[in-house]
Amino acid sequence: MTAAGGFTLDAVPWLVVAALVALLVAVADRYFRKKYMYFARIDTSGLIIEPALVPAGDISLNAIVVRPRAVHDGEGGHSGEQLPLVIVEHSWGTSVDSAYIRQYATSIVLGLPCVVLACDLRGHGKSPGDRTDYKRVRDDLKAIVGFGLTLPGIDQNRVGFMGFSTGGSLALTEPYLDARVKAIVAVAAAFNPITNFMRRPRSITGWLFKVLFTATDARRRAAPGEDLASLSPQHAIVPGDAARNRRVFLIHARDDRVVLVDQFEALKEVLGLGPGNYLLLEKGGHAFFGQEMLVLGAALRFFAGFL
Repeated sequence: MTAAGGFTLDAVPWLVVAALVALLVAVADRYFRKKYMYFARIDTSGLIIEPALVPAGDISLNAIVVRPRAVHDGEGGHSGEQLPLVIVEHSWGTSVDSAYIRQYATSIVLGLPCVVLACDLRGHGKSPGDRTDYKRVRDDLKAIVGFGLTLPGIDQNRVGFMGFSTGGSLALTEPYLDARVKAIVAVAAAFNPITNFMRRPRSITGWLFKVLFTATDARRRAAPGEDLASLSPQHAIVPGDAARNRRVFLIHARDDRVVLVDQFEALKEVLGLGPGNYLLLEKGGHAFFGQEMLVLGAALRFFAGFL
């Protein structure tokens, strides 16, 4: 059958399919290629990236060690220069293989320069173990710092720690209490994860976290000792300890719908931080899409002042 416009009605379904495909391509271009696949195109030819295993009690954690090739190779082998070490920890459910995490790890290496140790948390990525065994997760952090200090070519007196989301909260537990860690950058960290995620969520990710934490809380009651509170900076931070707290730099986005901005405000208050120790962006969400260079620049500036 032919319509007045000169095309057959049989073609209408195909036109609809073509329009849907075009819409899908546009969405994929905007939300995936530009936001996710962009990071996968980073040129790492100026870096040496090596796999590593971090002994952590009953298991070994998967990790990568990233070094600047120019410092490592020099004119005729290793230059002998001792570099700072920055430990990078990912968010819940991701890993060091995430292109989003690798963009920061690799950029920090060249920007300071330094050596980066990025490690899969227990039960994440290629690391075995139970990710809800929170006490051991905190013990793992001690093992990660200890392993980092054994790496060749690093200055043991210049150690930094950078964490994202859950990694940021964890940075404010054991690493915060460890005097060997001279500077901490906590990105999108929660002051109290239970308080943050157990209220009414404002995003799909927030709903998923609430379901997860509800389930793991029931599991904890059945297995005493696995306490979600172990992941909370609220129980580690020492208010009024200016010397310790000035080592901390917070980065957050006001429109973060996963870790709400009141968690940032609580951290800032209990740490007693002034404007020089935080960056609060108006937009960027939980992952800081479109604001990555600001996050990186602020982190590099802070680390450079301590390391």
